[in-house]
Amino acid sequence: MADGETLLFSSIREGVVGRYDMFQSRMMEDGTWGTPISLDYVNTTENDLSPCISASGDLMFYYSD
Repeated sequence: MADGETLLFSSIREGVVGRYDMFQSRMMEDGTWGTPISLDYVNTTENDLSPCISASGDLMFYYSD
């Protein structure tokens, strides 16, 4: 994201709703990525892919089949 510290991504992980679900991770002070958090408010039983945040930061676009 524009803050340079937040990463949105799609992944196949244990305990997900669909095959691919979207997650968010924040960069830690030591430069490593924190534990991914599931974006449950948008994840569906379908494949949810390619999250992209608008330049203004108020809209998220993604693909779900």
